[in-house]
Amino acid sequence: MLEDELTYIKGVGPRRAAVLKRQGIATCRDLLYHFPRRYLDRTTVKYVWQLGAEQGDATIVGTVLRVSATVTGRRPRLEALFEDEYGGVIKLVWFNGIQWILKALNPGDQLAVFGKVRRFGHSLSMIHPEMDKLEAGAPALSTGRIIALYPGGALLTRMGLTSRTFRTILYNLIKTRGMEMPEEILPPSLIESFRLLNWRTALRAMHFPRSRQELNEARYRMKLEELLFLQILLLRARLRRNSKQVAAKLAADNELVHRFITSLPFTLTGGQQQALREISDDTASGYQMSRLLQGDVGSGKTVVAVAALMMAVGSGFQGAIMAPTEVLAEQHYKTVVRLLDPLGVRTRFLVGKQRKKERDAVLADLAEGTAGVAVGTHAIFQERVQFKNLALVVIDEQHRFGVQQRATLQEKGNHPHVLLMTATPIPRTLALT
Repeated sequence: MLEDELTYIKGVGPRRAAVLKRQGIATCRDLLYHFPRRYLDRTTVKYVWQLGAEQGDATIVGTVLRVSATVTGRRPRLEALFEDEYGGVIKLVWFNGIQWILKALNPGDQLAVFGKVRRFGHSLSMIHPEMDKLEAGAPALSTGRIIALYPGGALLTRMGLTSRTFRTILYNLIKTRGMEMPEEILPPSLIESFRLLNWRTALRAMHFPRSRQELNEARYRMKLEELLFLQILLLRARLRRNSKQVAAKLAADNELVHRFITSLPFTLTGGQQQALREISDDTASGYQMSRLLQGDVGSGKTVVAVAALMMAVGSGFQGAIMAPTEVLAEQHYKTVVRLLDPLGVRTRFLVGKQRKKERDAVLADLAEGTAGVAVGTHAIFQERVQFKNLALVVIDEQHRFGVQQRATLQEKGNHPHVLLMTATPIPRTLALT
């Protein structure tokens, strides 16, 4: 059922199905996961006597007493006298779509209406209200409940695929075929541990919530489900990559790492030590590391990065730090030189604005392996730059580099380990890990 095409779902048809497919909604599953962008709470039904001088929105249930069309100047106007069960009367007024409303509205119709209430003299009016006919057994999908508003666009609107239409189509789908859906797709232990709504109930509640609490529980369930599947996809991608890409094994307990840490005029914090342990585990595995190191400015990310570089250099490989600007790259270079010169590790600086003689000397040191660490800007990944045995790449403020730029740098070695650093994580930062 979930993979069935939408053509034969009531309210869709071939033309609408083609338009929906162009929007990425091709199956019943796609439609069920086409979640609302927001909701309107219309659960509070009021009587006319409760409105008073109220100027806001309200939902009223009642009966149409009379329908009449008039023309004021050149402007047509349609009025319907509407009475609630306590005898309170309000006018429903339309200035557009009059012909359609005249055909749809008759005295005696039972309606639920929603709109903005205005007072004119001693009478109350509701201008351009939304209405649901309350026929026996028919649902009120647009008033008297929390209603869903769906993402749209010009193409969907031209095909009549408004939020109201989506609600009708989804209601028909869930009513006629909802029991064909699995009750649950997650393991029972997860449902019990997080106290989740079952899958079928949560999907229905995303489109037709019976209360604000049920809506919140449904959204929580769907967010957790989405995050779980994202994590599974990331793990699958990592396993596939690890099965194909063998990286250098770096020794975290080599002499150079110990000398570097003991040379520091302070003790590493617990967070720094934990970060180094995780980096050590990854880089010693033989599989390519892809890790994000996040911390506020001044929290000591650079010290962790340099210690990781010493894992590479002390294991007989090279490392590189790339920064998005020359100013930041030069800051890193001065810090790294100050830390590594006493250890006898040669660090070279590579940016775009360098004299040819100086640049050629840097390139030679990197290609021959006499320089253990390179610090620079995007100049590091230019075609002329060759490393002898690059094993670790540290990329600072990595979201400011393009995907191709980072990939090109990684191609300088045999699947080098990658450590991304940032003080300002953004959603794209997480995606890049």
